[in-house]
Amino acid sequence: MFYLIKIIESLIVPPGLFVTVAIGFALVSRRKNKKTKGRKRRVSARWIAIALMYFACTTMVGNALLRPLEDAYPQPAAPKGDVIVVLGAGFTIGTPDVDGRGNLYGDSSSRIVTAAALYRRLHVPILLSGGPETVSRGVSYSFAQIGLRELEALGIPARMVYVEPNSRNTEENAADSAVILRSHHFARPILVTSAYHMPRAVMDFRRAGIQVTPYPTAYLANRGGQRYSFVWLPSMQGLQNTYTALREYIGLAATDIGIRG
Repeated sequence: MFYLIKIIESLIVPPGLFVTVAIGFALVSRRKNKKTKGRKRRVSARWIAIALMYFACTTMVGNALLRPLEDAYPQPAAPKGDVIVVLGAGFTIGTPDVDGRGNLYGDSSSRIVTAAALYRRLHVPILLSGGPETVSRGVSYSFAQIGLRELEALGIPARMVYVEPNSRNTEENAADSAVILRSHHFARPILVTSAYHMPRAVMDFRRAGIQVTPYPTAYLANRGGQRYSFVWLPSMQGLQNTYTALREYIGLAATDIGIRG
């Protein structure tokens, strides 16, 4: 019964619902139309599209796409450096928090927690890079500013944190961070970002003339089996993982051929 409920649930809520509806329309359309040669081709193309939609929504496919990205740079057991550079991800505007307003999304929070743990181990400064700085009702928001507040709540003194709140993408993260790193004579930065994002981040920092020690975090793809595994069923997590991986592959290709932005 447990498995049956999970299967039904995955097929009646998005994104599985979209696959179910597409299959329904395909079956109805097939019954109403005669099977001409051209019709057969269209039916075949339709079922191929449905199959692609279905598998793109599974964590089985999403994880398979993510693993090469996340495995590109193993997490070092004993990292060494003179500064910890943390790249930003998303944040909310105007939402309440314990010590202010604005919250970090999951990826961003994981990066901040990792930076705090590394700080306690290494006792070196932290550079938070990420915006874009947004003003709403007289209050300024950015990943860097919210991240600073959260690091302070974790007991890290503000004097040990540098803030770069203006960068809008990874390329600007690297370029703007490079200016701060050089101005303070930091030579061995430890780069903290999500594991899937690390290959593109390292590439952009190299183009900015900065060699980093990658310290990936916020892994998405499981490395082991689960007791109750439904990786073959469509889910929002599966679709999100597929989207995230494809977006990174496109970003890597664009960076590799010199497209900026």
